[in-house]
Amino acid sequence: MKKHPVSNVLRLLSIVLYVFALTQACFDTQAQAGESGEGIALLISGAFGFFSSAAGLTWLANPALWISWIFMRRRYTLSMITSLASLIIGLLFLKVSEFMVNEGGTYSDITGYRIGYWLWLSSITLMFTANLYIYFFERNQVNEAPVG
Repeated sequence: MKKHPVSNVLRLLSIVLYVFALTQACFDTQAQAGESGEGIALLISGAFGFFSSAAGLTWLANPALWISWIFMRRRYTLSMITSLASLIIGLLFLKVSEFMVNEGGTYSDITGYRIGYWLWLSSITLMFTANLYIYFFERNQVNEAPVG
């Protein structure tokens, strides 16, 4: 029977939560309520507009999370740092008060957070937890490539 370290299970759960979050409503604004499937639209559009506002900058939590997933077993220090960065950036979205709601540059106040946001944040938190688990319990089982 193949051994499945706890960190691998946590990473898999993180990915599953992330994918599920993409299918859900993420947040509401004064201009419109969140809609199903909003997560995937935000992921795609965020790649083009992450520099446009503070809310857009929180999109950068996504590539940081992807890097963490990829390097968990090969470079767990890099994975730990990127998952922590992703978590901090993801939490910063709670401090953002407005969001650009259309390509014309119109902003609207954020009025609430939906299940998609919380699933996304949970996904990031699980990945950070997986890295902490590696650090405290599985460090001798991973291959840390030399930096440089």
